[in-house]
Amino acid sequence: MNVKDVMKKYDITANGYDELYQEEQGIKYLSAWKIISNMKGKVIDIGCGTLLLERFMSAYGTIERIDYIVGLDISERMLLIGLAKVSSDERINSKLDIVRGDASMLPFRSSSFDFAVSFTVFTLLPIEAIGIIEMDRVARRGGVFTMLKKFCRLPLDRKYETIGETDKDLIFVLKKEINSKGELGEGSD
Repeated sequence: MNVKDVMKKYDITANGYDELYQEEQGIKYLSAWKIISNMKGKVIDIGCGTLLLERFMSAYGTIERIDYIVGLDISERMLLIGLAKVSSDERINSKLDIVRGDASMLPFRSSSFDFAVSFTVFTLLPIEAIGIIEMDRVARRGGVFTMLKKFCRLPLDRKYETIGETDKDLIFVLKKEINSKGELGEGSD
């Protein structure tokens, strides 16, 4: 799928996105909870959509560990809906910036963030490994991402490892300071 098609698809489905996918995304977040709940510092959410992850983190009290979070998405409509949904949550608003951008060309300097997260985004890229390369470039300490099982075509690479799965998705950890159990390594706090 090309960038314009992805943008159009999510602009069109943005109004009903949460109703369709909130439960499914929540299962992925719980599957990667060990990493998500321990993230702190600066975080980028690549393909943040309607800011479901940020709302999930706020509801579970882990947003407080984050100093600054950037939500990046290709769909302006998804971002606008997300902003409206978090407008009354000061725990999110006080540390959130949103950016309209492409996961295959992140508009940030290398090592700009401590952690990166991306849920079911890279499968939509023409070359999914480019999203992982970009995530690796901007995340200093590591991250977590998911890929739809039926479309996952990732080559074996020492930079990431499968740490779990849901019915539809594989969950990977981007190994830097995160071990294969999804835990931060010693001395990395």
